[in-house]
Amino acid sequence: MDVPSEPHGASAAADSAGESTGIPLRRLLLAVGDPLVDVLAAPAGLDVRVDNVVIVDPEDEAEAFAGDLVLLIGARGSAARHLVRAAA
Repeated sequence: MDVPSEPHGASAAADSAGESTGIPLRRLLLAVGDPLVDVLAAPAGLDVRVDNVVIVDPEDEAEAFAGDLVLLIGARGSAARHLVRAAA
């Protein structure tokens, strides 16, 4: 499955109706495939639009915004819980 690539910030722009121009989370997850990604939280479901991808490791300060897909790498235990909560 092809996933469109856009420069950072280009997909974060809203169209004239004020809707996100990103791709659906479900489509992005299908492109990445199992077992590379475990979805820990998707409070708005899998049909939300993803505008940007943010990669965070336990030593980083998590900075995410609405529309961001946060990929948490190398985090286990309480560090993972803390970062998941911060990203939410």
